[in-house]
Amino acid sequence: MSDAATVHTEANLRQIFANMVPDRARTIRECYYEAVAALRNLSESLELADLEVPGNHEHVLIYEHVIACEAIGAMNLSLLGKVL
Repeated sequence: MSDAATVHTEANLRQIFANMVPDRARTIRECYYEAVAALRNLSESLELADLEVPGNHEHVLIYEHVIACEAIGAMNLSLLGKVL
């Protein structure tokens, strides 16, 4: 997204949340932060669990860890966290 588009989208989000029913805004904010925290915990837990699994397990937990990291990366693209 270009800088101008980012600024425009951020301004839109801020206006939307300023006019939103407070309970809805609070729910979205809480869900966003819970989701980000849960993805970080999931990613770390999968990585640590992979180290603890004995034998040849083809590192399937690391594969799942990478998917969780990709989800974190996707959330980092969101302007929602900056606005909230």
